[in-house]
Amino acid sequence: MAKKIAIRKSPKRAAAAKKLHAGKKAPIKRASSIKKNAGAHPPLLFISYSHQDEQCRLRLRIHLKPLVRAGVLRVFDDTELARDTGWRDQLISKLKEAQLVILLVSPDFLASDFCFVEEWPIAQGRWKCGEAIVTFALIEPCQWKETEIGELQGVPTHGTLLPDDKRGSSEFWDCVTTKLRLDAGARS
Repeated sequence: MAKKIAIRKSPKRAAAAKKLHAGKKAPIKRASSIKKNAGAHPPLLFISYSHQDEQCRLRLRIHLKPLVRAGVLRVFDDTELARDTGWRDQLISKLKEAQLVILLVSPDFLASDFCFVEEWPIAQGRWKCGEAIVTFALIEPCQWKETEIGELQGVPTHGTLLPDDKRGSSEFWDCVTTKLRLDAGARS
């Protein structure tokens, strides 16, 4: 008959474990935590914008950085194009791959043939087929209601304009980021 060997914890180790678990509450789940499938990539967000609105693209990227670091989503805009190959094909390919699309809507966006005539119809088609979640952020007053962009749900709320003041601007981009985080959760 085999002898059972009792393994005793040293008093120091037992006290340390007791101290570690004493008063320990259940872990708090962060709203931004999204369970990822093993080996799967987080959803891709495509940012469509006019180059006249470069500062807004930069602000959005800054607000999205924690989500990128946490692996909640990946972000693409035209600044990531490889310059040695056809930029148009790369851009359209990424737009067709994206599960999330945000349009930074302004008069310049509406006037841009590339944004409005080439990118928007692809995004719109993918949205209508349920292949992508497409939304927009209104960054300057413009006639967006006279376009099919008005069919989309704007963020933070439909038709809310980017404020001029810094604090309002930060709150605006935080609302946009929160919406995109939720959309990423729906697509992961």
